[in-house]
Amino acid sequence: MDEDLLALGLMLSIFILWPISMVLLIIGIASYTRTKSWDKARKTAATEKAESNPLVDPEDSDKDFYDTDDEEDIEAQRKEEEVDGHLTFNQKWRKEFCRGWKGKRISEIEQLPAYRKE
Repeated sequence: MDEDLLALGLMLSIFILWPISMVLLIIGIASYTRTKSWDKARKTAATEKAESNPLVDPEDSDKDFYDTDDEEDIEAQRKEEEVDGHLTFNQKWRKEFCRGWKGKRISEIEQLPAYRKE
């Protein structure tokens, strides 16, 4: 009887822990990949910024928007990048992990054609 309960407990723990660990592993790997590319781009931009002196002010070239939706998206992205500039690698990974766990944001879902209210 004890062996049966032990086997049952082991099998249930395997069937519960295996899917949970696989989901966490997949989200963790995706978050690490996004964070690694962000870190590489941040280091490259810092190196290029220190080495180059642009002739054209980048702020002037970004002011050409096609419509207000583009402007709002670019401003939101710029603010998020500014905040992300102060994060460490581990903080950014945690942020990406939470984003992967939660899925799409409400604003992204509302922009899908099936959810638009017109």
